[in-house]
Amino acid sequence: MRLIPWFAALTLPAALCGCWDTDISGTYVGGNGREADLIQVVQGADGHLLGRFAYLEMKPDGKIQQGGGALDGAYRGGNVVVTLHVIPIIASVTLSGTADANRIDLAASLSEGPSTMSLVRSDEADFQARAEKIRQAGRLAQAAQAQATAARVASDEAGRLAAAILALTKHEQAFAVRTARLPSAIINVENHYRAITGRMQALLERQQSIWGGGQATVTRSQISIAINQAAIATSQYHIRVGQEERALGNEYAPVVREAIVAENKCASDQPFSSVATACAAFRGIDGAFQKQIAAERDGFAEVEDFYREEKAKQDVIQQQAQNTVNRM
Repeated sequence: MRLIPWFAALTLPAALCGCWDTDISGTYVGGNGREADLIQVVQGADGHLLGRFAYLEMKPDGKIQQGGGALDGAYRGGNVVVTLHVIPIIASVTLSGTADANRIDLAASLSEGPSTMSLVRSDEADFQARAEKIRQAGRLAQAAQAQATAARVASDEAGRLAAAILALTKHEQAFAVRTARLPSAIINVENHYRAITGRMQALLERQQSIWGGGQATVTRSQISIAINQAAIATSQYHIRVGQEERALGNEYAPVVREAIVAENKCASDQPFSSVATACAAFRGIDGAFQKQIAAERDGFAEVEDFYREEKAKQDVIQQQAQNTVNRM
């Protein structure tokens, strides 16, 4: 029995004609799989009815709504009118219909349409048993809804995870393309250091071939300055190489962190095919990506070692050039 929508209560005529030859006093129970209704009435000698009612209803979301209150009405010649006074809300609902010693059928015309309720003679235990079944059904419905919600959430999370893993895979692929030239670039850097050292050595040999004072001393001094400038060029080039190494590291460091997270996610069982497919694609790229990163780190370390070797040679050349300036 849907009581709450009836709070705009309607009033039906209470005057009935005929006589009352049946006592309908007793307990009546009705409802369906989603609702249980109880009416208990006591009929007076004049056909006046007093009693109480109770109801319990399962809403579409599985939640239970229940209530009840007092009732009054009249019964004559098989016709009945009752008014339900809903507690704790101050509202009344009037219904009319037919009744006998075993059954009560009531109806009301509400703004949202007709509503009916049919109850048969029974007892309080029957009502409570029906109510408990509805409560159980409500718990099952709520559990099913919670499970469905959890499934939707899990599916949404899986979709986001699959998209993130695929994006990471593309990022690794793009990074690999951009850094594919790094091995040759490292060779070029080493050749550049070597070339500067070679020029410095050639300048030193020229300087050392110049003897005498006066203009010869000036020339040797100018050559020493050129050697120092070449050493400065080496230091500046070394700074640029270090900047490129840091920039590259700043780019791939977050990718490496994301890859660790993705690998942990992919290591667990994935019930969603979208994630499994994304993980398969990721694994196909990530192994090569990690090897490339390791190779790049080794390459920069090699360049640093080569720089130090050439810088040591250049330091010796600078010192020798300085010693040669004032030679007569």
